[in-house]
Amino acid sequence: YTTRPTGKSMPAFSHLELLPEPQRHAVNLALTSKRELNADPKAGISLGIGSVIQSEPEAQITLHSDRMISVAGTVDAPAGNISLTLDKNLSAEGFLPDKAIWLTDGARLLAPSYVQLLPNDWGRREGQVLDAGTVNLQAKDGFIVTEAGSEIDASGTSQTLDILTEEKNKSNFLPVSVVGDAGAINLTAADGMFLDGEFSAKAAAVPGAAGGSLSITLDSDPRPDESAVGGSTFYLPKGPRVLLLTSSENSTLPE
Repeated sequence: YTTRPTGKSMPAFSHLELLPEPQRHAVNLALTSKRELNADPKAGISLGIGSVIQSEPEAQITLHSDRMISVAGTVDAPAGNISLTLDKNLSAEGFLPDKAIWLTDGARLLAPSYVQLLPNDWGRREGQVLDAGTVNLQAKDGFIVTEAGSEIDASGTSQTLDILTEEKNKSNFLPVSVVGDAGAINLTAADGMFLDGEFSAKAAAVPGAAGGSLSITLDSDPRPDESAVGGSTFYLPKGPRVLLLTSSENSTLPE
């Protein structure tokens, strides 16, 4: 580079190359949709079929909207954090029965444990196993829907690594099973949920591995009881919330 004249084309004497994984650093991504008055009533964030957001390990992916978040594609943040938040916008609207975080058939939110191997010249299995991350879905106003065929995964995993050990005053590399614990899946909604998708926070398939957690909360308390729009007052649902568990294989979305 130091011998090239200023103004020369970079592609003429260079090429693109993906850095080895240990030299790549996670880049966080945040997408926000905030509507103004008289905006498209269906405006929001939509990840279409076949779309993919894929990050390096331990990244944070955030989707934030005040109207709608629809996911039909994949968000893949191994050992990272995925957060979908549906915020309140009560100054511009009353109760909206279709306001939701919606995962369609084929949607995938993935934050599993991750094996990060370090290349070396001796053929040893060196590196680390990162714990699974967290997937948070929070509808501060509105609903959460996960259709059949959707998936949220924060499972653990394991990998055999060659670990340097000391035994009888001698150093040696021995194979050791290293575990990455499972993570957490947290769902919170003000108005309701329809959960027909798959949730997985399984422990790695080795003895002693820690499983993950699933938290489901229905809570409208942070939201006011009413909304004033254009001189009119809209009362918002504040009745008791009910969790209904069913084993039906023919579950359908309510009308």
